[in-house]
Amino acid sequence: MALLLEPGFVPPDIPTVEKIIDLKPDYFDAPISTAEAAVMLGTTQCALSQMRVRNEGPPFVRYGLRTMYTRRDIIDYVRDLTVTPPRPQRKHVRMKTRRSSIEEA
Repeated sequence: MALLLEPGFVPPDIPTVEKIIDLKPDYFDAPISTAEAAVMLGTTQCALSQMRVRNEGPPFVRYGLRTMYTRRDIIDYVRDLTVTPPRPQRKHVRMKTRRSSIEEA
């Protein structure tokens, strides 16, 4: 198995969003299980359960005893959590040179 950094590594063919929509028009709106939602979010099913109890986390739908999510809701939830930190303002501070510190002394 070739490692990512080895010469000759060819990444797998990853379909574009347009190709996914062409093949399965309801891909982003189809219900997915809690297990698949947890994988998308990089968390566990138990963590999603705790989020639901606290009225946090992505929107969900109950189908009888089953809890389902949609990929679109998961993507929107992550997009809403994304924070872009402000660029820090750099202040120009004039440093004292050795000569000026000698002159002041």
